[in-house]
Amino acid sequence: MDWSATAKTAFDPAKVEGAIAFFKALPQPIRPPQETLEAYRELVARNSPAPVLVLGATPELIDLALDLGSDRVVSMDWNADTFEAMRRTARNDWQRVDFVHQEWTSPKPEFAGQFGSVLCDGGAMFLPSEQWEDVSSHVHAYLRPGGLWIARCMDGQGETEADFESTVRADLAAFDGSAKADEIAYRRLALHLRISTFREVADRDGNLDQALFAARNDLAADLMQQAFADGSAQKAADQLLRTLLRPSSGPSMMKSAAGPDVTVPALKRVGFACTQCRLSGDNDHTGIFYLTIAERI
Repeated sequence: MDWSATAKTAFDPAKVEGAIAFFKALPQPIRPPQETLEAYRELVARNSPAPVLVLGATPELIDLALDLGSDRVVSMDWNADTFEAMRRTARNDWQRVDFVHQEWTSPKPEFAGQFGSVLCDGGAMFLPSEQWEDVSSHVHAYLRPGGLWIARCMDGQGETEADFESTVRADLAAFDGSAKADEIAYRRLALHLRISTFREVADRDGNLDQALFAARNDLAADLMQQAFADGSAQKAADQLLRTLLRPSSGPSMMKSAAGPDVTVPALKRVGFACTQCRLSGDNDHTGIFYLTIAERI
């Protein structure tokens, strides 16, 4: 394959800076925790140094592929600004990383049989179920025999009952008091609480219990503002929670937060075998996030 044909796509410097700031505010488990990265590393190493394709531009995954000495590392994403932002936050020099400016849902015939591993961290959870199957079909074509499709997904049902108020109070108690004037720290906390609001609020068709979801958002906002009673902290908390915890008026993210009972049959329908799922080690959110691992035979 002629990898030199990879397009060098222009980016918007202002959008790149915004993407860097947003990325740095993301907490785990939105960014892959260490235990999850170790699982990726173990799996990708099985086929090293075969080329690796990353759907998206997760810097931890691209750095991991470079660390393992992969022959080629390719990032496929629709957003050039995001790729440039992630390149600037990465540990490694990405001179050997090829960027393909393309939607995952569109096939790339010239990639057929080229990769030992295809990885996607988090982005797969935003795909509607029919697109998940389409993307997995493309991935199947991109892989060599024995290649692995590894994607971190989210199960909107969760695995266990959770006391939401206790979870929120624990998050607030663990918040570093020295960081209370730091807006980035507030954003990280609010995003962490955002994940907690999704526990046990969707049925198997992905439909949200809107009343429960709204009640949880209100409770999280009240508890956070009580925890930070001074005026400036309360204002910061209020602004962030209004943005991050409000119920969406658009299609629910949970429509695509499918559990293994949905993702595994879809993978088998497009030709994968030896499919398994494992909890991804995301601390107290284990049971929501899981790794789907599928092998092309």
